[in-house]
Amino acid sequence: MTAISMALNATTFVCSRAVMTSARRSLLLTALLIVPSGVAGAQGPQRLEIGHFKARAILECASAPRNGLIAILVPGTGAHGPEEAMPGSMTLDGKETSIFASFAGAMRDAGFHTLQLGKPGIEFHTTWDMAKFAYDRELYMGLTWNDLLQNVNEAIDYVVAQHPCGASTIVLAGHSEGTMRVSDVAAANPKVRGLVLIGFHGHSLKEMVDFQAYRRPVELFVKPDVDADHDGYITRDEAAKWGKDFAWPWKEGETRVSLADYSESLRTNPDYLKAIDQLAKAPTYKGIWDREPMFDLVARFTIPVLAFTGTADVFTPPSELESLQAACTRAGKQDCETHLVPGLGHFMSAPRPPRGQPLVDMTNGPVDKDFLDLLTRTLSAWREQVHP
Repeated sequence: MTAISMALNATTFVCSRAVMTSARRSLLLTALLIVPSGVAGAQGPQRLEIGHFKARAILECASAPRNGLIAILVPGTGAHGPEEAMPGSMTLDGKETSIFASFAGAMRDAGFHTLQLGKPGIEFHTTWDMAKFAYDRELYMGLTWNDLLQNVNEAIDYVVAQHPCGASTIVLAGHSEGTMRVSDVAAANPKVRGLVLIGFHGHSLKEMVDFQAYRRPVELFVKPDVDADHDGYITRDEAAKWGKDFAWPWKEGETRVSLADYSESLRTNPDYLKAIDQLAKAPTYKGIWDREPMFDLVARFTIPVLAFTGTADVFTPPSELESLQAACTRAGKQDCETHLVPGLGHFMSAPRPPRGQPLVDMTNGPVDKDFLDLLTRTLSAWREQVHP
């Protein structure tokens, strides 16, 4: 995969699934809280259907619970069920993995019950055949941002009504774009008593897609690594060292290309322009595509906030977390704790060796064991700030 194609891997994945129009089911039906019998005291994972969307969810009780705490995990961009599953072709060890199973396990070790929440329309993970991903494809294709917020709110309603595992105090845990959704829900729902943000996404979708498509390949790959002598040009010899990871349509007699020309080629790429225009018009992002940044919103929360980002994150870069910490400092928010995790990417796994280039060698799991230990230790202390 070339650096150019990788620059839009997240964008095109969403575009191919989110831009179709469809008839919408009636809005805000009375929530259906569908729970297998005996769940509240059950051990091991329990599969549920939550709310009027019948969103798939996985509940698991902590073996040593503390203070009735439960974390509701909310996934990021894409067609994710409650597992946030990743194929072996994208992972560091070549094995299929569940990002949310790893996060949730660390949270339970810290005394939190966990409820992993999938997106409406997406089935429990059983296959990589995209034709079988959905239990209701039409529903998923037509989801709005408000639908996704309602899905989280209905999971909260389920906990309040059913007290699964004896839970009574709710924390929302978002990953990537899911950090935006849990922040929006927390801003309006007083039942949320804390936020855990992994791969924090503070700028608008428009700003982040601009970074991922156009600036990221230059700033995080071509400028620091392909341009080996840092003279502002990529020679044929420099490009050849990266093989298919750096693509340029060399003309006869052309020996080098400037960073400025390379950047311009991205900005004028018709495939990128089309994909981004479709994404901007998708039902999911209508009304929030170019929203104001969320840093100050989160900094005004009266509930504790705990956030993590990997230093090698090329989707939601460390600057997002740094901006959140700066906003918390300006607001005098003392219960805002941020952690930059050395060497890890967006899915809390290291880039693929031996090069370990953050963009072209990125991996989507498995979640690094040291990070899981950090998450458990940090949550074990942080939970004392979370009050019913």
